[in-house]
Amino acid sequence: MKKNILFIELLALFFLILLPAITKLPEQTTTIKISFGFSSLFSACMGIFLYAQSRLLFEKPAEKKQKQHNIIIFCLTFFALCLSSRIIFFLFCFIKNTPNTVLAETPAGIFEQVSLILSVIIAALYEESLFRIFLPNALIELFELFSPVSHLSRQKKMCRIIVEIAVICLFALAHRYLGLPAVLNALFCGIILRICFILTGSIFIPVIAHSAYNLLAIMMTII
Repeated sequence: MKKNILFIELLALFFLILLPAITKLPEQTTTIKISFGFSSLFSACMGIFLYAQSRLLFEKPAEKKQKQHNIIIFCLTFFALCLSSRIIFFLFCFIKNTPNTVLAETPAGIFEQVSLILSVIIAALYEESLFRIFLPNALIELFELFSPVSHLSRQKKMCRIIVEIAVICLFALAHRYLGLPAVLNALFCGIILRICFILTGSIFIPVIAHSAYNLLAIMMTII
């Protein structure tokens, strides 16, 4: 029963969400308005659903209760995200014909500012629930359910490594519409955020770090 549920959910996620995202072509230079709307509502529902499913279907990782530990991990994660993006985009400044990035429109008034912040947090929750919890755990769980009991632990470790690499690559390709620099940046950011989740055992630390990084990136494009 559990195997069938996971298989159906993975197929639905791949064809309805992942495939459209990774096949979307890079956009030309344009300014978009980031605000809470239907897509944010959908992301919120999906994020909550995937988080709830993860708690229901998978073994919960041991959470680090020390607040000081989580604060340190958050700071290191946020610093690593910022450093990675600056290095990648700085290098691409020297490459000609680099695809242009999408710029954010300046929010006018407190309502649009709150709407922008809310949509960014929801998007981070959705992406972290999908790429840091559900997909890695679901793929590993399916392998263990389908594989014979006689499989060696070495084979299972290799499967886990392959799954981790595949999910991080999917996360990177989901940013293809923003251009090649964003894909490479998402590749390294995916690794950083996955490590953050493993070290803290909590999805909320990478969500906060992801949200803070995205808000900083949006502010920089506006400035």
